[in-house]
Amino acid sequence: MKSVKDVLSLFLILMFFVSCGEDDCCANRLQGRFVHEIPDCTEEQTCTEFVHFLDASRANIRFDGGDTAYRFDYRVEDGEIFLEQEPTSSFALPFHFRIVDSRTLIRSDNGDLWKKE
Repeated sequence: MKSVKDVLSLFLILMFFVSCGEDDCCANRLQGRFVHEIPDCTEEQTCTEFVHFLDASRANIRFDGGDTAYRFDYRVEDGEIFLEQEPTSSFALPFHFRIVDSRTLIRSDNGDLWKKE
């Protein structure tokens, strides 16, 4: 019986050391650039949208065929990414992202998949 307790204790100790907090895990998954190609893109549009996660709290995003990338702070809450502009800014995004896995995001307002490069 003692060996079962020893194995269980060892397992619990191991889980303690290899586990990570939600913020740490999500920040690691969000490193890099996620892209989406706009279907039926015209010459007047930029055909590739992207969100580039710079660190654990800042990201650049280009979307909806525009040619300008915007810098946002972001937060992860319950598997969703919310991009937030400075409180004094009048520019706000009408969408957020849901994390599918470490390589895929879904844009909330239209369901577009954004894949990690």
